[in-house]
Amino acid sequence: MKTSTLYLFTGFIFSFALISGLTGCQQTSENKEKDIITVSILPYQYFVEKIAGNLFTCEVMIPPGASPASYEPTPRQVMNLSNSKLYLLSGYLAYEQNWVKNFKANLPNLEFYNTSQGLNLIKNEIKNHDDHDHGPIEPHVWTSPQNVKIISQNIADALIKIKPENKSIFLKNLEQFHKEIDSIDFTINQLLMAKTNRSFIIYHPALTYFAHDYKLTQIPIEQEGKEPSVKHIRAVADFAIENKIKVILIQKQFNKEEAKTLEQEIGGKIVEIDPLAFDWENEMIFIAKQLSENL
Repeated sequence: MKTSTLYLFTGFIFSFALISGLTGCQQTSENKEKDIITVSILPYQYFVEKIAGNLFTCEVMIPPGASPASYEPTPRQVMNLSNSKLYLLSGYLAYEQNWVKNFKANLPNLEFYNTSQGLNLIKNEIKNHDDHDHGPIEPHVWTSPQNVKIISQNIADALIKIKPENKSIFLKNLEQFHKEIDSIDFTINQLLMAKTNRSFIIYHPALTYFAHDYKLTQIPIEQEGKEPSVKHIRAVADFAIENKIKVILIQKQFNKEEAKTLEQEIGGKIVEIDPLAFDWENEMIFIAKQLSENL
């Protein structure tokens, strides 16, 4: 994160402190019935709403279409963050690595909870992306249904600490959500189990945990988080042709130009995916269907 950005961050924290104080009473009286919980990305809003129902308002820091590797919060978002009861962290997103330390320093009353506790984490093979360090852990933990069972249990535990009087509601919702996750997992297994080709091409390796769950291998077009060389694209194209792979997955947050070059090389098609979408369930099944139809 740039030093100038840090100064701006500290500046608008204090600039909005008075505003937050002046509006706090009004917000308390108008929204007293619901505490606010904040998450970084949309899938976690989906998880929170599955567990919490309508007992909390869940705010998302990174808007649709933005990248967790480069997004910077607006002053308005930080002001709103000061009204949150809890920040549920994914745990290893570049956005969180870049900003949470400053949130903690400037918002001492806000509690933070890492929902990745207890996961079997995968080491990150990508050194950087667009000059943003992804850290030692592969961050896309929510693309594994088995991980989401643990993540949702962690979310339930955090909510129970805030509202112990609603424990039975949270646990009942958790049980139902786990049944839904098991159904999703079964569907994905059914779609992929008969495939002899277990490799797929993707621009940015966002499906590491998904691939691990279903014994697949993702072949990234990116090289160490950077735009690929002509030589690398050629190597990926040769692999795709040899293995009759006709689909290239790419996140909607990324430029498609390098993927288009490969698309032409292999005579395939680009399929846009969005692991950052709110509708986590349908997105996971959509990805599995695309792989099932094109591997």
